[in-house]
Amino acid sequence: MNKKLLTGLCAGIMLVGLVGCGPKEPKQDTTTSTSTNETKGTENNTTTETKDTNKNQETTSEKSKYGNKSEDYYIFHQDEYDTFHLRGMGKGYGATKARMDSGDYDISIKIPTNYWVNATSIRENDVKEAIRWNDTLEKIDSNNKVREDDRMSLEDIENNEHVWKIQAGMRKEKSNTDLEDTLMASLTYSTENYEESDAKNNFLLDSKKTTVSELEYKGYKLKVVPVKTVDGVPTGVHMFLYLDEHTCLWVKYEPEDKIADNIKDLKQEELVKLATKVLDELVTIKKK
Repeated sequence: MNKKLLTGLCAGIMLVGLVGCGPKEPKQDTTTSTSTNETKGTENNTTTETKDTNKNQETTSEKSKYGNKSEDYYIFHQDEYDTFHLRGMGKGYGATKARMDSGDYDISIKIPTNYWVNATSIRENDVKEAIRWNDTLEKIDSNNKVREDDRMSLEDIENNEHVWKIQAGMRKEKSNTDLEDTLMASLTYSTENYEESDAKNNFLLDSKKTTVSELEYKGYKLKVVPVKTVDGVPTGVHMFLYLDEHTCLWVKYEPEDKIADNIKDLKQEELVKLATKVLDELVTIKKK
């Protein structure tokens, strides 16, 4: 089971892009000018939501200082959520520069307030790796070594940054480095037809090596494939959402280890249901 290192969410992270809409590729070229198409309402879009923990609580939850744990996917059963907007775009096929706008879309991602979040932001001449910091995280790990310069409040991230990629997860107990129940999301653009280029070049979408489900999701083309270990064991789900010919939103969800063990036994249609649940509950897409 591949684990996300907390150190990978700290200052030492190097910005990585995407091969197509999901896997990693070389560092983004961020030499670009500020776009006039910034998402509307940038200044006052900071949002924290409180979830009714008694609503749709199908399993027994165990509270710890790291968050609510249950027999179900943890990410759906936390008490409070912050909303992050993707206001930047990474490079896809044929693109030479990252962008400080989100194209024709206003995209937001809900992340539990108690999860570690690394937000990668596009700036005019460089990038910013920011750790979303709040009172909850301070209580979880008061001795953490995250540099002050790398800590940013949700409000500062929302008002001042052009985030194109988010990596998040719950701190794993008895570990200073590992995360579990992880969610990743990124927005990228291409000068080529994104879906066609992905079909040719993205190894994650190679139907000869994995199962690829295609469906319509709220008017967009969605492809769902399992996340696999190097040994080919399914542990989560990739979502490739083609918003138009040149824009792709990629989301990846891997539950904590015990629940991830059950992923390998899911039928593909059940994996698709999990993917749509992640999108329904955590992702909002609006046309500008």
